[in-house]
Amino acid sequence: MTVHVGGGGQGSVSSSPSGIQCPGKCSAAFASGTKVVLTPAPASKSFFVGFTGACVGTAKCTVTMAGDRDATATFDLSPTIGDAHTPQLPPLFPPPASNLSVNVSGDGSVVSEPRGLAVAGRATAATTIKCGLTGFECYATLKPGSTLTLVARAGPGYKLQGWRGPCKVQGGACTVSLAGARTVSAVFAPKVKSSTFSAGLAPSPKFRVRWKASVARGILRVSGTVGRPALAKVQLRRPRGGALLTEAVTVDKGKFVLLPKLLPGLLTGGARLFPGGFMVSLTGTSGKLKMPLQIQTITLAAPPEGVVRKS
Repeated sequence: MTVHVGGGGQGSVSSSPSGIQCPGKCSAAFASGTKVVLTPAPASKSFFVGFTGACVGTAKCTVTMAGDRDATATFDLSPTIGDAHTPQLPPLFPPPASNLSVNVSGDGSVVSEPRGLAVAGRATAATTIKCGLTGFECYATLKPGSTLTLVARAGPGYKLQGWRGPCKVQGGACTVSLAGARTVSAVFAPKVKSSTFSAGLAPSPKFRVRWKASVARGILRVSGTVGRPALAKVQLRRPRGGALLTEAVTVDKGKFVLLPKLLPGLLTGGARLFPGGFMVSLTGTSGKLKMPLQIQTITLAAPPEGVVRKS
């Protein structure tokens, strides 16, 4: 087993059974089946960010040896204020969050396996992602070092064509390691094309907004292509929520650009536009032919001065 220590801060990692004291001795051999406990120890003016690799989480973790294992422990400098150099840390400094965005092209769904989510070495039972035909939970915020296993489920008459993005693929599933923002896409293709026509959303629809009284207003730029003239329906949603905006338009064959307005009076139920993750979906028909489902995630960033939302 090999351990690496990195980051902007300083610290060490020790093992039980003994054999690793890194920096220093950063590798050791253990018998197969041995449970090795790695314990991080940040130095003065540093804090432990978390493990990645064979270990995940922000505390000590246990690895069962079944071959070569590599783990990385990351430390960083404690924050200070002005010239006072006063650490502003609680007993366990929380690491920044990582965002996971899931896109779907074609009739199918991506769902997360509950046991695939691990925070601080413990699995949680909450389902984080349910994106596509089964729902619009396509955006999640997790702790760095978490891992999430996503499973693709093709809809009737469709098959999984493949995955795109930073994930380890095993059959119809892929595992994502979150050390920052990650975007993963599942592509489904019709088994018989005679009842469908091709369609696609260009990556990353764009918000063009200005801020007034802590609320965004402007337009959403959506572009893509369709294989034949169609009646298309574009919807904007929050995760786990209903549609904030629905636009039905006729588009010609080839490339198209849609610019629906985002104003408080035009959003469903008088909703207002605040920063965060959103989903843009595209569906439609051309005569008796059906357009495959398209979903793209998009993030509305907060303005530089910040936004205060009344809860």
